[in-house]
Amino acid sequence: LAVTVRKARNLRVRKEASSGQPGDCYVRLAMENDDRRVHTTSVKKKTNNPNFDEKFCFQIATASLESQTLLMTVFHVDKQKRQKAIGHVAYPLRELLSVDKDCRIFRDLDSEAGDSLIFNRVADLSQTIIKVTMMHHATGIGSLFDKPLGSVVLGCELFAKRRELEHWREMSANPEQTITYWHSLCAAAV
Repeated sequence: LAVTVRKARNLRVRKEASSGQPGDCYVRLAMENDDRRVHTTSVKKKTNNPNFDEKFCFQIATASLESQTLLMTVFHVDKQKRQKAIGHVAYPLRELLSVDKDCRIFRDLDSEAGDSLIFNRVADLSQTIIKVTMMHHATGIGSLFDKPLGSVVLGCELFAKRRELEHWREMSANPEQTITYWHSLCAAAV
């Protein structure tokens, strides 16, 4: 799969207080549920309308297009090199099965604001899991990849244990209620 990130328009990037100029930004591309396939564009300086024109390749079997989703996240970088996600796009690759060889896709960013995750209802929960991974975004020279710090898996008996399984069962039994638990992260695989 060849993906070209062309441009973004009207990004809501904070202006730097000292200069009044728009901040810097870049795009991170990743396949959902696959931390090994990650690409990032170059950082575009002082613009809310960056032109990237950068091409990336992902090795994906045609048979797996139905189950893969491309995630594109736009990050703002401030003068202290701190990075904050300002929006994202999730593109299910199954949509490519109905288009010609080359296609152009335009999407609005979904905001990164807020702290609650909302999922669509799934008919068969026995084959569903929720995996939350905490990532450390590496910055500086030679640091090109995010590194997983740990994760939590919620799901049925095949996937989860103890408190995570208890949380899953309570959520499944009460689908219209918000069920809140605190979980400890399991060590990330190296």
